[in-house]
Amino acid sequence: MSHLLSTRVAVVIILASALLSVPAQAAQPSGLRCSGLSCQYSFTRARTASIHARLASTDRTTQAVAQLICVRIPHKLVAALCALSAAYLHDQAREHLDEAMARDGCLVVRARLSLRKAITFGSLPPRDPKCA
Repeated sequence: MSHLLSTRVAVVIILASALLSVPAQAAQPSGLRCSGLSCQYSFTRARTASIHARLASTDRTTQAVAQLICVRIPHKLVAALCALSAAYLHDQAREHLDEAMARDGCLVVRARLSLRKAITFGSLPPRDPKCA
């Protein structure tokens, strides 16, 4: 249990430095929205479908989730934290990916400064403007 707590503390420390160093909104890559101490990256519908198809053809392990989802996030520190968190969140990532596909929407990865749930996954409906 202490290993999980120390991993979460490390995630929060790295996330804090990442979020405090985020560039101005105009300079952020498409799909990445950061403000204050949180960031959200929305995959396009096409990218969500591609990730879903590739993940379905693998053994759906933690490594597959990290490689297919996290490495595609353009903010490198958020991507690294996502990959680190994939060890204990890969089921959540797959669940939200399946949900996004079922409603023809987009997968979302959220990062926020917190000891609990610093990295979370979600999905957006296709009509959401962030789901391009």
